[in-house]
Amino acid sequence: MTNYLIALDFSPLTPDLVATACGLAKSADRLILVHVAAPEPDFIPYSAGPASVREIVSKELREEHRQLLDQVAELQQQGWEAEGHMVQGPTVPTLVDMAEKYAADYVIAGTRGHGKWHQWLVGSTTEALLKKLSVPLLVVPPRRDQPA
Repeated sequence: MTNYLIALDFSPLTPDLVATACGLAKSADRLILVHVAAPEPDFIPYSAGPASVREIVSKELREEHRQLLDQVAELQQQGWEAEGHMVQGPTVPTLVDMAEKYAADYVIAGTRGHGKWHQWLVGSTTEALLKKLSVPLLVVPPRRDQPA
């Protein structure tokens, strides 16, 4: 059995990532969907206006978790051995840890194709994964008709 770890961010590229994994995997393989949610800020005030920041973050996390569970359920209905994990933390170290924890044979991730300025200022998650992972990384670019 081969383990495919699929890094999801629920961007428009998500269906392509899952389709790529399904195209590579065999029926006996395991699809491990991982969404790395933003880490909780060190300080969230209890009252930051009409709707507290805490409520907004909580709502976003619940929605991301629902999307993950829906994606896993859809794959399971199609007959795949699939599981989903939502973890908080810095993206690259968290994905590397998850790949090791679940003995991933391959990691599948997307790239948004940001420009050179963005890469220079923020860095590239894909580049960092390439340097840190000990297993092959399959990078799925956005389709030309898809927003970055």
